Amino acid sequence: MEEQKALYKTWGHERKEFVRLQAERVNLKLKIEEIKAEIQKMHEDKEKLFFFENRVNWEDRAAEKDKLFEEFNLDKKDESITEGEYAKTMFEKAFKPLQQVTPS
Repeated sequence: MEEQKALYKTWGHERKEFVRLQAERVNLKLKIEEIKAEIQKMHEDKEKLFFFENRVNWEDRAAEKDKLFEEFNLDKKDESITEGEYAKTMFEKAFKPLQQVTPS
């Protein structure tokens, strides 16, 4: 009978510890979610703060792409040449600046 009482006491302590650990785990998960939400908010705030800097970067990239587009005349494909010839000329135009930089 004493052995059963001792087992019951031990089981009660273990059960309390298990419940405490589960509650701690839930609290940690909630804290993690709060931290993730705060990080997301900080990213959004950073994006707002750097809006104009980012805007300038995107405008510069767009201008660069427009320049390449005009340089290669991509909007004016000659319908009289075949697809292979067109690809060859585009490759040559793209490769020409590289050849000027690195002599063969």
